[in-house]
Order: sequence, then structure tokens, then C-alpha cells
Amino acid sequence: MDLWKAGMSETLMPAGVRKHWSVLGKVIRDATPRYRLDNPFDRPAGQSTNGLPTIDQYDAYFLTVKESEILLAACPPHIRDLVIVALGTGMRLSELLGLRVKAVSLNGKSPAVFVVKTLSRTGGLSAPKSRKSRRPIPLAPRVVEVLRRLIAGKNGNDFVFTSPSGLAWDANNFRNREWRYVVARAQRCAEHPPKIRKVGNGSELDQVKSLAVSTCGCPTRLHQRPRFHDLRHSFVAYLISAGFDFLAIQQIVGHASIKTTFDTYGHRLAEHDKKLLGKLNKLLPKAAQVVDLEKFERDRSARAKKRKGKGEVAPFIAGLKFAA
Repeated sequence: MDLWKAGMSETLMPAGVRKHWSVLGKVIRDATPRYRLDNPFDRPAGQSTNGLPTIDQYDAYFLTVKESEILLAACPPHIRDLVIVALGTGMRLSELLGLRVKAVSLNGKSPAVFVVKTLSRTGGLSAPKSRKSRRPIPLAPRVVEVLRRLIAGKNGNDFVFTSPSGLAWDANNFRNREWRYVVARAQRCAEHPPKIRKVGNGSELDQVKSLAVSTCGCPTRLHQRPRFHDLRHSFVAYLISAGFDFLAIQQIVGHASIKTTFDTYGHRLAEHDKKLLGKLNKLLPKAAQVVDLEKFERDRSARAKKRKGKGEVAPFIAGLKFAA
């Protein structure tokens, strides 16, 4: 089994190895003890782990307003609007791709989109991630302008965002054929273009060129490689900078618990909010409290020093109003 795990680790990420292990373990468990006496996928007696690779926690990338503009400039026209709405709503990719015209309300004093369906991996519509994920999201004027143009002339059941062929997006295709090339373009500097190492020829060389990035320290390019989900993290950072409280943020982004909001974004709080956080933590039910508040504050203080654009209101949420 150790050799099999090592072989999988050469071609799969730790999460992939663990998924394969889990599925096969369930299959063998159903066959035990009728077809064999033990399940080799169970954790050995007396051992604390089963030797599977550890999944490293991803450190969220919060884009500054300037970095967001660099990213948008690298987007081709057919996905730029999608990225703007992601930055202005914090919606997950599956929620954006499953958004239909009838779930968009732009008339009245409180324009909003309503997350009621998501696009599943099989291409069909499914329920959101959790009950709290079914939510209205208030819209800033810039996002309203983009959505009004996108839904003009469409029917209620039509998707707001479609691929260049006019069909629904496939999330994997979007990430592999669009997003990673956008990020690579955003990481290139016009004054210091990347040096291309010749690999193969034809399409293989073209792909190497398309994904090559600069290595200079110029501020005109991205220096990290954001995931699409980091647009959601960046949106929350914009809300915090604009003065939105954490209860409002929890409702907007659809977290099942406000503790999740604190644990994920608490370090973005300004220094003067430290005492308020302590008071709020004491008011929360024990199950929702931040257990080690002192450590939480130390981590928040350390990461707050790295904040950029403090007090800057992102154009994606400028004018956004929310009443909890």
C-alpha cells in the first residue's frame, strides 16, 4: 500500500490522493468480512495516521484595488464582466455560472442578485452549498451597470454569463482555458518580458509562451498567482475597508456561521476594532466563539501590517449599501 500511495503522490495533489483512498476504502469496507478479513485502507492499530500526504492550507490572496485593475486589464472581453461581478459580489464561481436573469433585480432602491442555484460539475443546476448560501447580495452601481448590459434582451431562464459559443460555461474549462492564461498575462511586465525557454515546437511552444511570466519587481504586474476564489476573498477585504460589520459580511457572502467569517477574515480588521471584536466574541454562543482570542489578535495584527490601500474604497463596491 505504501508503494501505491507513493505512486499516486507523484501524479496527484494531496487532496486527490486522499479522495482516491477514501473511495477505495469504502468499496473494500463493503466487501469486508465477506470477501476478505480486513480492510487495508483502514488506519493501522496503534498508529495516529494512515500515512496519507498532508493537505497544506491555502493562504488567501487579497488583491488590492490596483492589483484588481491589473487583473481586469489582462482579461479578454468575453470574461471581463464576469470578473468585475465576482469582485463586486463575492459570489463563488459555481454561483456566478449558475446565475440566471430572473435572479437579478436591478429596479428599485436596492438592486440585488439572488443566489438560488449553482452550476454543478455535471452542467446542471443544483442547490447552493448551504442554507445560508441562499441569499440576496446588494449591488454597487458599477456592478449594476455591468449586469444591466448583460441581461438586456435575455429571457428569465437564460444564464447571465455564457461562453463565447453562447452556452453555459463549464467550470473546469473556464479555469483551464481562460483563468490561468489571464493570470499569466497579469504577471507579465511590458518592460521586462519573460525569457522563454524553448520546449518542443508548435502548440507546445505556444502554450509555454502563453503561460510564461516575468520575474521583475515592477508594480505594474501581479507578483502572485490568484485563484478565482481569491476574488471572493478580495471582495470581503473591500467590504471590511469600507466599514461593513462582520454580521453584514456573513450574510452577504453566505457563511453558515459568523465564526467562519471571523476565522477567515478577522485579521483584516483595523486596529481600533480590536476591543469591539473582543466584546462581540463574549456575546457569541460558546460554539461560535473564537477559542484563542489572544492568538487570533496576534495573527490579525501581524497580517494587518501587510495590508495595502488602507481606507481605499474599491470601485467594485463604491456606493454599496446594506441593511442587515
